[in-house]
Amino acid sequence: MAKYDDLNMPLISVVAFISIVLTFVSIVAAQIIYYAYERNEIYTKRTSLPDADADNQINQQIGRLNSYGWIDRQNKVLAIPIDQAMSLVLKEQGPST
Repeated sequence: MAKYDDLNMPLISVVAFISIVLTFVSIVAAQIIYYAYERNEIYTKRTSLPDADADNQINQQIGRLNSYGWIDRQNKVLAIPIDQAMSLVLKEQGPST
């Protein structure tokens, strides 16, 4: 008659050892993948620096908004600073009710 309360210790030991090894390998593999993606992302960010171009473009636009200049000389269209243009528009519209 078989005893149902006997444990198969060699099988349990083998399964436990395999589980520990697989868990360790999974953790190491996840770290390797993470650091590879991180290295790739840092490299991508360092090699493509659009910020300098964007800053230059913003400075040019601010300069255009705050200066006088010709838009169309033939039709005599002149650009004026934005603050001055806004105050002129407010004066033309008169007091709001």
